[in-house]
Amino acid sequence: MIYFTSMKILSARNDFYCAVLEPYHQGDLQLLYDAKHTLYTDDNPDVNECREGILSAMHKSGPTYFEDMFINPNYDAFVLFNKEHQIIGSADLLYSKKMNSAMMCGSHVLSTHRGQRLVDLLFEARERHVLTQTFFRALHLEVDHDNLASQKAAIRNGFKPAKNFRDEFMLFEKSL
Repeated sequence: MIYFTSMKILSARNDFYCAVLEPYHQGDLQLLYDAKHTLYTDDNPDVNECREGILSAMHKSGPTYFEDMFINPNYDAFVLFNKEHQIIGSADLLYSKKMNSAMMCGSHVLSTHRGQRLVDLLFEARERHVLTQTFFRALHLEVDHDNLASQKAAIRNGFKPAKNFRDEFMLFEKSL
């Protein structure tokens, strides 16, 4: 499917590109829905616990399921595409005035495209967006202790381990 939206491309490499979605553009809400649907229907062990319930709610509500989140000024969504303009990944960014930082969360690359370091495009796009569109100059990222691939990706993208934020997660941080 080809999407005609107002999205802004923030990073690209070879046959892939990453864009930030714009909350005021109705087409981008559909795109967020499609990206989340891709996440919850892919073979992703990180969402096994809640997969069926979320998919059921998504099918019932359609794109409006994500509307409140999407129009929240403390949230931005990013989508990763291949050269055929198909969704192959997505990521989220949450802003915390209390922590004076942006929290990278929800990164996902389709299982068919893993191992190509495409998550780096999601890191790059979110960092560029924070630098150009916000006043925040710190990024944080929580990674499950057992998720070695995400830990390596965080370090490869300039994050440093901070402290154990919660028992099951490691906190990584990066100053901009």
